[in-house]
Amino acid sequence: MKFDFVVLGVNLEKKKIGFLGKGNWICLKSFVNNERGYGEFYLNLNPKTGKGEIVMKNPQYIKFLEKELSK
Repeated sequence: MKFDFVVLGVNLEKKKIGFLGKGNWICLKSFVNNERGYGEFYLNLNPKTGKGEIVMKNPQYIKFLEKELSK
């Protein structure tokens, strides 16, 4: 799957409701746009721990992104 992204922040500390302060997280806003549809999601990565997470930006994109991300 190809997608574009914008780096929203680096060296962030992850909190329950967002990011604040210095830490190890990188926050990316990701865009998928192809002949099957369009969707956006946040991709949060922690290179120090090797962890990552995908957070849906808007419920209207869920079905499309589920199909695309499961490929």
